[in-house]
Amino acid sequence: MATSSGSRLIMAFLVLGLGTAPVLAHQGVAGYRADQMHAVHAWARVNQAPGRPITVYFTLHNESDTDDTLLGATTPLANRVEIHQHMMKDGVMRMPRLKTVDIAAQDMLKFEPGGYHLMLFDVTLLPKPGSHFPLTLKFQHSKPQTLSVAALALTAKVDMSMDHKHP
Repeated sequence: MATSSGSRLIMAFLVLGLGTAPVLAHQGVAGYRADQMHAVHAWARVNQAPGRPITVYFTLHNESDTDDTLLGATTPLANRVEIHQHMMKDGVMRMPRLKTVDIAAQDMLKFEPGGYHLMLFDVTLLPKPGSHFPLTLKFQHSKPQTLSVAALALTAKVDMSMDHKHP
């Protein structure tokens, strides 16, 4: 991934936690309003060993009356982002790559350890624990949504009870 020195400076600024990417409003097909799809509580487990993938978790809330689909994600930190899901098959835990994930109308979907998650591969800039980095989610109907993802150490404890329904 080729980047200019200006782009590298901005990315370093974000990764060091000196800036955060705002959650952008979006709207899509008829029946959607800008405030009807929310991605909240974005965090990542960051392995400080070079070459290791980063795992990202968050919760999606679809408050519209229309189903939507997460098509993928991008981040300037990695050349490739994949959707994965942990699942048991024939008594063996597997983690297959998924092309998309559906989010039903008036529902929420958690991307959490042991379930759905995003994997960042070919990481070009390793975030430090305690910093934030941008991640843009792409949907079938909604406009892309950029999140500020909290980078946590592999050993960090995470309070999963912080997920809640938005008013």
